[in-house]
Amino acid sequence: MAVSGKTAVRRIQLEAPNRFGVLYRRSSKRDSPSFSRVWDAIEVNQPMILILTISTAFFEPGPDGVINSDEPANHALRHAVVAVATGKRAQARMLLVRNSWGGSWGLDGHAWLSEKYLAPRITDVLRVR
Repeated sequence: MAVSGKTAVRRIQLEAPNRFGVLYRRSSKRDSPSFSRVWDAIEVNQPMILILTISTAFFEPGPDGVINSDEPANHALRHAVVAVATGKRAQARMLLVRNSWGGSWGLDGHAWLSEKYLAPRITDVLRVR
């Protein structure tokens, strides 16, 4: 243990990840940032990573897990989610996304984002292969 001023600093030796076992990798491909392209991919069981601008509505999905706000996007706020399923509510298309913020966000870490909310906010898309 090294001492720096009054703070003791513990130095540890990190091992390369491959010493811990098999590494699993996935490849990805950039895709068109379009709600319809994402919808079509999810319909054939192809998960998509979405990079989007968000608004304050994103922080607290409704009690039903839906975000259907038309408030303006805050281009300073960007986030990534994984789109995992499609659905409709009164003919409005929605994508179920998995967030990285844990189970206390939305419905156990998921929320339904309406096309109205999501379409103008998608800035980039990665197709997971």
